[in-house]
Formats: sequence, C-alpha cells, structure tokens
Amino acid sequence: MRYLVTGARGFIGSAIVRAALNGGHSVAALVRPGSTPGRLSDVTNDVAFIHSDFTGLSLATTRAAFRAFSPDVVVHAAWDGVAGALRNAAWQEARNVPATYELLMLSADVGASHFIGLGSQAEYGPCSGRISENQPLCPTTLYGSAKVAACAMTQKAAMARGVKHSWLRVFSTYGAGSEPTWVLPMAASTIARGVVPDLTCCEQRWEFLHVSDAARAVVAVGERGATGAFNLGSGDARPLRDVLLALRDRIDPTVTPNFGAVAYRPDQVMYLEADIARLQSATGWSPATTLESGLDEIAREALAREALAHHRHLAHV
Repeated sequence: MRYLVTGARGFIGSAIVRAALNGGHSVAALVRPGSTPGRLSDVTNDVAFIHSDFTGLSLATTRAAFRAFSPDVVVHAAWDGVAGALRNAAWQEARNVPATYELLMLSADVGASHFIGLGSQAEYGPCSGRISENQPLCPTTLYGSAKVAACAMTQKAAMARGVKHSWLRVFSTYGAGSEPTWVLPMAASTIARGVVPDLTCCEQRWEFLHVSDAARAVVAVGERGATGAFNLGSGDARPLRDVLLALRDRIDPTVTPNFGAVAYRPDQVMYLEADIARLQSATGWSPATTLESGLDEIAREALAREALAHHRHLAHV
C-alpha cells in the first residue's frame, strides 16, 4: 500500500513512517518547505518528500505531488500547537480544523481510499476511570475541542466522498527521541546531570504507550481498513510516582526526586487509562514493548546524552 504521512518529522509521525516502511509499504512524507529531514535522516532514500505546509495544500504543485504519489492511505499526524503552553491558544480551531478538512478533501481528490487522523485523549477531558470510546467527549482545552471538531468535520466529508475514515485518540506516548519537556525524558535528563528534579506529587495513575507500538497500530488500521474512532494507548495505568522512581533507579538510585515541588494544573488529569479492546478487535494489534524495556531505553538515552555533553565540555577545557 501507499501511505502519505503529514507531521512526518514529528515524534509520532516519524515512527509511523518507519512502521509503514517496515511493513513493506511505500511512504511519502509531507514536510514544511526548507525543513531538514530531522528524525527521518536515516530513511531519506526510502521516502518520497513532499514539501508544503498546510497553507499550500491548494497550490498546483502540492496537488500534483499528491497525485503523482497516489496514496491509498493518508495519515494526518500534523497539528499546530501541541505543546502544553499552546493548548488554549485562541487559534487552535482556526488553524487546525480547516487544514484537516482541506487535507481530507485533497486526499479524496487524488483517489485516496482511507483517511486516518490522530486525535487525542484530551477530547474526553478528565475522567476517573478506564476510558472507552463510548465516553462522552468533554474537552477542557481548546486543543481538545479542535480535535473533536476536526474529527466531526472530516468524518462527514469522508462519508460524502466515499473515503474510509478513522480517528485514533492518542493517549500518552513515550520513547527515545521524544520531546525533552515531557515528564519521562525531563526527569531522566535531570537525574543524569546529577540534579534533583522538581515534580508534582505524582499521585496520578498514568499509562504510557511506546511510540513504536503506537505507530504499528496506525499502520495496522490502514492495512485492515478499520474505520471509526479508536483509543490508542497501552491500557496499563500505573502509579506515576512508581514509574518515575523505576526510571530514577536505572540512572542514579541515590537521587531523591523533589515530589510536591510543582503544583498540579487546575485541570490536571489524575487517572489516564485507555480501553483498547475496540482497536485490538479491529486490527489484531497489541502493544509489544513493555514499560520496563521502554524505561531502559529512556535511561540509556539520557545517560548517553549526558556523557556526550561531558565529553564536549572536556574537549573545550
């Protein structure tokens, strides 16, 4: 099959590109004009790059590139304003919803048979138990509201154009190469530097899905032609404090994190666990990476980065 992936240089997008390649599929990556390959630097010879941002989807050159690649499946992993500080930015819907709709229409125009959008657990808002797809959508951020709107708009348009539509609500992903401000890489890098990390009380029960497993799920949805809304998570929530201490033990067991130094956000989610039965039933997919091996990966990355920084410092002394 032929997969076209937006947001292909991002953490999840680049993993989807690799998962599709590993599955024997052809892959095109939509990237901003003038951007470097970034996380895709090792697979540049295997990927067809289409250089355009979402303001350029209507350009003849962009449409011609889409048509030349002729995707079967379009995976929309791009989104403007994912960082926590931007999740209530006034432009969340104004930028992202029209862009998602325009991408769906372009996909239909060039003959794609399946549109897969990446949503978010933020669409549900804070919940007190395991979340199934039947949970009412009650987002508390503009980011979550924009995801809900983008899903509804593209679902209706896909139905009208005869395109299969899938929406995967991503819970909490992790792995090497993730954003350094996320809690696991932030804590790991801080401890690796010999600094005590300041954290919340970390009383949450939280699930983590390795990014490679998330990417395999997205590709499986395309391979199986599965449609509808799906939770994309691990289905295994654990006490966050225990997870962080297990990560600490892999780096420097002598460090005592400063739990409680940071206040919870007013809308802090205290329990995050996905019911993934619908996705498993539709695709046969299941997570393959244990949290323990994933924490090993995060620890190795942090220690290697600190060792490299130390080596560079000595080289300049």
